[in-house]
Amino acid sequence: MLATWLWVMLVGRDISWDVINHHLYLPFSLLSGRFSSDFFAAGPQSYQNPIGYLPFYGLVQTGAPSWLVGTGVAVLHGLAFWPLHRLTVVVWGDAPQQRWWRLMALATAGLAPIFLLLAGTSSVDPLSAVLVLGALALVLLPTQAWWPAAAAGGLMGLAFAVKPVTATFVIALAAVVVLRLATRQTTARQALACAAAAAGAALVFMGPWSWWLWQTFGNPVFPLFNHLFLSPYAPQEAVLSTRFAPNDWVGWLTRPFELASYNSFNSTEVLAPDIRPAAAVLLFLPAAVAVWRYRAASAWGLLLRADLQLVLFSAVAYVLWLATSGNARYAVASLMLVGVLLVRFAELTFPHRAARVVLGVLLLLQAAYYGVDGDTRIGGQAWDDRPFLQVRVPQPLVDKPFLHLSVGSQTFAGLAPYLHHGGSMINLVGQMSLPDTGPPALALRERLDRWQGSTRFLFRALGGPEEPSALPEPARARANAIVARFGFRIAFDDCLSILLASPTPSGVQNVPIYSCAALTAPVPAPRADYLLAQQAFASIEKRCPRVFGPPPMATDDNGDAFQRLYVNSNTRVTVSADQGVLVSHHRSMNVLQLGSAGQVAAGQGRDLCAAWQQLDVQQGRR
Repeated sequence: MLATWLWVMLVGRDISWDVINHHLYLPFSLLSGRFSSDFFAAGPQSYQNPIGYLPFYGLVQTGAPSWLVGTGVAVLHGLAFWPLHRLTVVVWGDAPQQRWWRLMALATAGLAPIFLLLAGTSSVDPLSAVLVLGALALVLLPTQAWWPAAAAGGLMGLAFAVKPVTATFVIALAAVVVLRLATRQTTARQALACAAAAAGAALVFMGPWSWWLWQTFGNPVFPLFNHLFLSPYAPQEAVLSTRFAPNDWVGWLTRPFELASYNSFNSTEVLAPDIRPAAAVLLFLPAAVAVWRYRAASAWGLLLRADLQLVLFSAVAYVLWLATSGNARYAVASLMLVGVLLVRFAELTFPHRAARVVLGVLLLLQAAYYGVDGDTRIGGQAWDDRPFLQVRVPQPLVDKPFLHLSVGSQTFAGLAPYLHHGGSMINLVGQMSLPDTGPPALALRERLDRWQGSTRFLFRALGGPEEPSALPEPARARANAIVARFGFRIAFDDCLSILLASPTPSGVQNVPIYSCAALTAPVPAPRADYLLAQQAFASIEKRCPRVFGPPPMATDDNGDAFQRLYVNSNTRVTVSADQGVLVSHHRSMNVLQLGSAGQVAAGQGRDLCAAWQQLDVQQGRR
């Protein structure tokens, strides 16, 4: 835990996109009651269960120095080494002569780049890992008492409530429990206690939030799985994160080796190369042969081994992880556990002296491999005595409540705690742009009517002049065209600047976020080429739904082009009379030209799924 804290203090805090978008907003919305009056304030992330973000939010809200906030979060995340240590004791025993293996396993687990990237940050993924590893350690305890099993179930139920993608680990732990039940290492009473506690914890920590979502939107996990619940407030097709998922069966086999490649965006958004999974895969077979030939009395004896049960847990979690996302941030527990397995495989494969040399070299290689050019933070800033997030808000926005309509994929909902708490927020145009017809439009209109005369727009200054009033007329026209379908225009001569200290390639600088008054304006008639653009979008979505899906609820129009953003891949498609149909991604410098709107609408042109790969967002070299 001390090593975790020292690492966190060394690499600094992380002011990531998520912090400003929803990590601070979600617990604020829960504690202030704003979740019931806001509407998609943080885009589709607005309706995640806020409970996992409460510790971070509580520390930030104390106003404590940023380094003290980091210390609190680092200690919380460093708790992962307690269950990891218990697992090493289960595997090697607690004899002093086995201490070297246990310590090496902990060190190898701690060098998981994804853990180093997220430790001490606002992410709930390390917290989920603490809970998952704790549950696994308790299940593998050699005891017939019921309470460790119940505690394991409680931890796993809480992990699921904090992060529903932890369902992959819930199933993996269930597989281990079933195996131990079949081999009489676990009693039926323990298995029932584990299952009941897991269900109870999930009900307590997730149930009220899911019930509110069900009552409000008709979907207890809104907006996820909406192809099953068919809520009219979100796209009624599956939302699948395809950014890191394998493209074919070969990708399922090669992912451990892809993790070792010096590419960003192969399993997470930044560069976090990890040679440990590949080494573990290479050592697994000789280790299994060694166990079978020299150590196991029978097949039954194999099933009783704790290390085999860890392999079972990891294998099930691996398959489900790739099937659901392939995002390394959702597999922190597995990628830490692989360190324990790697040390075990090396011990079984080589003579002990050789194994120690091999593991020492691997440990140094991993530290050097990641340390040379790996990313330690997504939006790093140094720790200091100032608050964690440094925001300067004009006094009028603190003294009086406003409805802020954010425009852009970055909603800035994290600023809500710094504005008047009686206000409200809606992400009008962004990751999931709101439609102007149907139930979402009615919910939107009800809020707009309620805040008539006290509505402002919130958007980031993207270069150009210092003040919005100095924006050239074409830029104003495009901005006004985007919000025109809602009956608004932006009063560029009535703007206030919110200054946010944000990391940039050249250092930290104050980025102005503009709060500008909203004025009513007549809704323009659809442009003549609107129908053709809609046909082009429909053709793209039909030909490659995996990437260009689900179909958005609305099409944005900036006066020059029509745009749609697809949540599954974060890919943007633009239809322009001058440039035709363009495909782009915010993490790629490439832009694909698919042809004219008429050609694409007619289904002509290249294979869209194959063309998307040319954006190089999945294997972006440094």
